[in-house]
Amino acid sequence: MAFTLHLEKIDGIPVFALNGYIDKEAARQILEAVAAQQKAGLKRFVLDFAAAPLVNSSALAELIDLVSQGISDTTLRFVFCGLSPTCRFSFNTIGIFHYARPAETRAEAVQAAAAD
Repeated sequence: MAFTLHLEKIDGIPVFALNGYIDKEAARQILEAVAAQQKAGLKRFVLDFAAAPLVNSSALAELIDLVSQGISDTTLRFVFCGLSPTCRFSFNTIGIFHYARPAETRAEAVQAAAAD
């Protein structure tokens, strides 16, 4: 299954709907899409993994780089939703939720991203 990424803004929050297997190239597409929104001044993001049940180890490294931007810029916020049990386990294991928040649904994720 080829990877695709769809951007939708909900209440001004960029929501990236991810579809397919996430490998290093797919993760780089995510980073580029987020960077484009950051250049437009946005700082809060939702990544919806509902249609992307697997993330490989190379992609995990790229996603850690993405969310760890919040260490130097505390105004950045990343919320991940729609996580398969495998993704949730992997993200917990590598500590990605120290820098990104998990949410069950897209609506909860948008609310968490928008919250002060």
